[in-house]
Amino acid sequence: MVRVRLEGLPDEVHRTANAMQAAGCVLERSREYPNRGESRYVRVYLECYIPEGLEVSRHD
Repeated sequence: MVRVRLEGLPDEVHRTANAMQAAGCVLERSREYPNRGESRYVRVYLECYIPEGLEVSRHD
């Protein structure tokens, strides 16, 4: 299991979290937290499961 923090504009974070859930790897999803101060950004925390043997391309 890995923990992922998504941070960005609310619509971007929502769409990305939904796409990850649709892929079937999200075990748990937090509520949306606003960033501090006058920031328009929000955060969402995900707990994700990456199956053994899953090939993932690495882009450096």
